[in-house]
Amino acid sequence: EISKNVFESKENQIFDKYEKELNEMLNKKALYKNLIKRYKMLFNKLNQEVTQLKQNLIREHNETVDQYNHLIKSLKKEISKVIKTKEIKDAQRFVNKLESIQPKTQNPNNTQTFEKGDTVQLGKSIGTIIGIKGEYAQVNIDGKIVKAQTSLLEKKQPKIKQSSLNIINPQEETKELNIIGMHAFEAEIEVLQFLEYADLNNIKEIRIIHGKGSGVLKEMVRNLLKEHKLVESFSMAPPNLGGDGATVVTLK
Repeated sequence: EISKNVFESKENQIFDKYEKELNEMLNKKALYKNLIKRYKMLFNKLNQEVTQLKQNLIREHNETVDQYNHLIKSLKKEISKVIKTKEIKDAQRFVNKLESIQPKTQNPNNTQTFEKGDTVQLGKSIGTIIGIKGEYAQVNIDGKIVKAQTSLLEKKQPKIKQSSLNIINPQEETKELNIIGMHAFEAEIEVLQFLEYADLNNIKEIRIIHGKGSGVLKEMVRNLLKEHKLVESFSMAPPNLGGDGATVVTLK
């Protein structure tokens, strides 16, 4: 009986021990499960924060880029305004000059004959004839070439004093025009006048020097030549005459 009780006591001790260990394992399992759950929650939260941070950084970067682009756009507008203001002023000065030389009426009784090199009066301005074709003459007035009917002209005695302005010598045919450094508006007027000059003087080939630079003047010149009635053809100048920085024009 005693040995039986001892055995049962031992058995109970062993059972209690394993039951205790089992409970500890179950408790640890529950603890680990809770820890894993908590870590997953923390990981998800951290992942969300990282994602949000990335989005914030991207948004801030885009906003900075947008602000930069807006600033560049504003600066370009301001620069364009300055350039346009300068061109408008140049254009207005040229219009005022044309208005000052534009006569109000023609003189039907004007029977004078004119030739290249004559000094003439057109309106209130004095100039030199540099070309004549039919009823029209091309007059150089203070470096500006103006096309006018001969009936509007009046012969004048040439001034002895030499002008300091860059005026074309009527005795020398000019076959090239340099527009480097001009604004597009100013250069376009010069090209149109030069085409008229070449036509009046029966010059069949001219060269327009526009330079390479940004390409604005070259593009303006070639677009103008495509549509002009006096132009037969045009091409890039050969290398020894300026290459892509100049355009050779053949007139009809």
